Amino acid sequence: MYPEEELSAHIGDYVTYYTNLAEEQNLTLEQYVGKKFFISLTDFHKEAETNAKETVKRELLMYYFERKYDLGVS
Repeated sequence: MYPEEELSAHIGDYVTYYTNLAEEQNLTLEQYVGKKFFISLTDFHKEAETNAKETVKRELLMYYFERKYDLGVS
């Protein structure tokens, strides 16, 4: 139901963001999310998907209202 390309892009952005934070602290992503959020890497990836779906929903709503009411971003 979600546009696959957008969903994948947001998941990738989420994972990349936290991977970079982990690397800044000389940690693996698994170590970082375990220490920071007290979750497993599997749960982190589930969270990434949930977060991406919510972002895509907001974007779809924004595009819908933009088209429906002929709104432009200024």
